[in-house]
Formats: sequence, structure tokens, C-alpha cells
Amino acid sequence: MIKNVKRIWNKFRINEFSEDVFSINEKEIKEINQDTISVVGLVSSILTGILWFASFFLSQFKENRNLYFLIAIIMIICLLINHFYVKKGNRAGNILIYSMLFSIYMFGILLGSMSLRDENATAICVLLTVLPMFFIAHPMKINLISTVSYVIFYILAIQYKENAIVNHDIINATIYLILGYFVCYYSVRTKLENIIARKELKDQRDIDFLTNLLNRGAAQKRVDDFLESCDRLSVMLLLDIDNFKGVNDTYGHDKGDEILIETALLLASVFEPKGIISRVGGDEFVVFIPEIKDLSELYEKIEKIIKEMKRDIREEGKHCLISASIGIALAPEDGDTFEKIYKSADIAMYNAKKNGKCAYAIFNK
Repeated sequence: MIKNVKRIWNKFRINEFSEDVFSINEKEIKEINQDTISVVGLVSSILTGILWFASFFLSQFKENRNLYFLIAIIMIICLLINHFYVKKGNRAGNILIYSMLFSIYMFGILLGSMSLRDENATAICVLLTVLPMFFIAHPMKINLISTVSYVIFYILAIQYKENAIVNHDIINATIYLILGYFVCYYSVRTKLENIIARKELKDQRDIDFLTNLLNRGAAQKRVDDFLESCDRLSVMLLLDIDNFKGVNDTYGHDKGDEILIETALLLASVFEPKGIISRVGGDEFVVFIPEIKDLSELYEKIEKIIKEMKRDIREEGKHCLISASIGIALAPEDGDTFEKIYKSADIAMYNAKKNGKCAYAIFNK
């Protein structure tokens, strides 16, 4: 029994909703919320629009005609802001979510307190429970809006409704508000867990298991995405380990894996966090540096890589010399897609090998 209570309580722990969780998963949360705003805004505007239209023909809707029209207009405005402003990268998503939440709550509040004075306030009770589950934001902030809405409803209901109905409405609204707290916490937590799980699966698909670098497919997508949106000078380096086959033949694949891991760590230490670093296959590594400003500084880093990669391995009474050959290609001059610039860097890398290895070469058309 105690274990079951603890398991259920863990689903609603507030300390799991730190700002870091939301900032780390900001992109995924934003995409989901944008889709939710579109759906909720479209459905709400259509429903209130239908009620507004029906108010011209059905007497029971006539009294609330202006309220239906107002909410429909607000929802349409939210849709337009979401489509033309938020989806273009502007950071107003959460403000729009809270505004939409409060607007829909106000619809239920005005309907249940001032318009339908002789009837139970069903709409606001349902909204207090159901509405918080649609969006992904910090539960305390969503629940604060729910609480403020509840207080406004309480004040207006006492002022405009009969005592017998008010008491019934307040009890129901209180129950549904508390239920909404738990629904909100559970819903946000579940959605965050799904986002994190999907990201972990994506990382497993995009990461080279040995070096923990991006694999070729993931690197290609990131480079292509960048090149599509920006035409500023960028550089691709293609590094190949000279005599890597000799390492595997002499010492075995475990030693070869060790060299690959050390190379990945070296490249990461020199080019992260700005560079897109990938093991594209075998003993080949790609480094893409976007929007580079100083090529002379880049050449210094390349010379450092070549110097540190040159090693004379002497183990188990055996001897093997390794080094690195690096091809350099510029974007968009030498290619405006991953494949094109990769081919240019590959030609440059083989030119470096022809010139004696342990060197770098720049692609020359």
C-alpha cells in the first residue's frame, strides 16, 4: 500500500520540473505547443463562431452573442500570432499559451456566472480540469492561471447568482480545480518523459557508438540544414588516419578502436562546441566549422591536429607509425551541400596523401 502511494506521489513531484528541463527540451516543447495552439485555437474559434451564428436564429443563444463573438476573435488573433510570429522563431510562445488559457477560462467564467445565472456552471468546471492537460509549460504557472480564474469565477458567481446555485457551483469548481492540479502535473510530466525518450532514441540513431560523435547521416543533415539557411564562409575538414590498417594488422582491432576514440577526443577538444564533428566511416572524420572568420587561426589548429596525430607506436616489441592527412574545402565556394563539399574535401585529402601524408591540402578547382 505504502509503495503504491509513493509511486503515485512520484508522478506529481514538483522538483522534477526545473527550468533546466524545459530549456534543454525547448525546441521540442515549442513545436508541440505550436501544434496545440493551432488545434485549440481553431476548434475554439469554430465552436464559438457557430454559437455566434446560431444566436441570430435561436433565442437561447442570443443573450451571449457578444461573448461568442469576442472569444472567436481572440482565438483567431492567437492563431494568427502563432502562425506569423511564433512559428518564425520569436520567443513569445509561453505568453501566447497563458493568454489563450486565460481567454478560454474567461469564456467559461462569464458564461457560468453572468450569462447563465439560473444554471449550474458546467463549462468552467470542465475547463479547470481538461484545459491544463493540453499544453507543456511549468505546472505551477499553468495552475496559477487556473487558480486566478477560479477566484474570478468565485467573485462573479457570488455577485450575480442565487445562493443555492452559487454554493453548488463553488463546491464543484473547487473539486475540479484540485483535480486539474493533478491532471496538469501528470500530463506535463508524461509529455516531458515522452520527449526525453524520443530524444534518447534519436541520439542513439545519430551517434557513432564507438566515438560518441555524430554519424554520417546526422552530420549530413545538420550541415545541409545550415547551408540551406546561410551562405557565409564555412569550412569542411576531412581527416583520414594514415596507416590505420597497419595498426589493426599489427596490434588488433582493440588498438585500432583506441586510436579512433583518441582521435575523436582530440577533434572535440580543438573544434567543439562550434564545429560539427562526425565519424563518417572507418578511419575518416569530418569537421564542419560554420561561419568561420579567421582562416589563419584554423590552419594553426589543423597543424596542431597533424602534430598530435603523428605517433610512433611501439608496443609488444612491434612498431607502427601513424599520422593524419587532412583535406580542406570551403563552402559555398567548393560545394553548397554536404555531398558536394565532402567530395571536394576528399579530393584535397588524397592530394595531401600523394604529397607524402602527415599534411593538409586545400581543394583547388
